[in-house]
Amino acid sequence: MEVSGGRARRGARMDRGGLAVGLRFPALLLIGLGQASCSSVADLTTSSITPISTSAPAPRSIAEGPVQKPSSDFVAFTEDVWQRAKAQGVSRRTFERAFAGVTPDPKVIALTKKQSEFVKPIWDYLASAVSEQRLQRGTAAIADAAPTITKVAQVYGVDRRAIVGVWGMETNFGSNMGNNDVIRALATLAYENYRGDYFRKELVTALRILEEGHIDREHMIGSWAGAMGQTQFMPSSFMSYAVDFTGDGRRDIWTSAPDALASTANYLKKHGWQTGLPWGSK
Repeated sequence: MEVSGGRARRGARMDRGGLAVGLRFPALLLIGLGQASCSSVADLTTSSITPISTSAPAPRSIAEGPVQKPSSDFVAFTEDVWQRAKAQGVSRRTFERAFAGVTPDPKVIALTKKQSEFVKPIWDYLASAVSEQRLQRGTAAIADAAPTITKVAQVYGVDRRAIVGVWGMETNFGSNMGNNDVIRALATLAYENYRGDYFRKELVTALRILEEGHIDREHMIGSWAGAMGQTQFMPSSFMSYAVDFTGDGRRDIWTSAPDALASTANYLKKHGWQTGLPWGSK
């Protein structure tokens, strides 16, 4: 996400290396503004951080259906990944657990050509993104997380509406984080050399996240492109910007709303958000 703060740069490409892409930003602005009309800042308090969380996603089988024997080319690919991962401190145990039963996913490459941001007319895209159902869910989610949202906005100096907008746009307030095996998705894209070396680097970084214990292997789920958690961080963005807002020793953007929202605010702050400036304008 390459959004400058305070004054979001119109037309800036918000890459999945952060959170969203291109036309998604108008949608998240509308969600944030829509939610602001439903819940007054005056109704929020800063006395505590609400320890809300979503339930952990159900464990997902690493390989669906019968386990297929990897091709010799894929075996060679995984050996290259292992050498890179080892050089960055990933243990053999973590690596073998991550790749157990993994084969390329034929559905993933097909999905690279079906991103709704690029195939839908703009008004159809925005209408579906900012739906009545999403606004209703957002009203309830924001009420539950009100103290957390306020505290995060104060700590990082980022407009609460921008934080909430990202949360709503990316996963419908934590309700739809994707159900793809992140390691398999990234391995597929890297093996196919989609976008050059980008996904190979993201795959190695995902292995580092597993090595550090922020999430277990079975629950490391996300989008078909490897974006993870309640505000859809790519692994490299996770390593650079995710924070442990609850102080439990893990940066848990999957089941901890405080960690996910604070990580989003930190991302925006580190990308130039300026407190007090108008936002969403040219």
